[in-house]
Amino acid sequence: MDPLSQLRDIHLPDPVGLWPLAPGWWIAGVILLVIGVAIFRLIRKRIRKGAPRRNALRELASHYRTFENDGNERKYIININVLLKKVAANYYGKPKVAKLSGEAWLAFLDKHTGEDTFARGAGSALATGPYRPDVSIDAAALQQACKQWISAHD
Repeated sequence: MDPLSQLRDIHLPDPVGLWPLAPGWWIAGVILLVIGVAIFRLIRKRIRKGAPRRNALRELASHYRTFENDGNERKYIININVLLKKVAANYYGKPKVAKLSGEAWLAFLDKHTGEDTFARGAGSALATGPYRPDVSIDAAALQQACKQWISAHD
């Protein structure tokens, strides 16, 4: 009798399956999940942080469109003043901003932009414009100054 005929055929092992995952894949999955959650929270935080600025810029544009339609300079100045006060109160605190008016208000606005756009430029109308019956302003320059001031706040 031939001893080779008594040998059994070679049995290959079962193919390696995808499940259950090796511990390294579980660790990689958890790390990717943590990174994904962190990125999601960061993006959401940045979106929420910029929302007041975006809303203020939209409101500023709306006031300008209204001014272009009706030409009421006094109403435009009042609306811009109210808007800038709201934005300033949001970023610097209501107690610090609420008491400001006139030249102190313009100095505050200039202090936080590093320019003298409000005290000596187009923004000077914000100090006395709401209280004068005859107001003459450069609305485009005032609009641009306010837009830059609001955009400077993140």
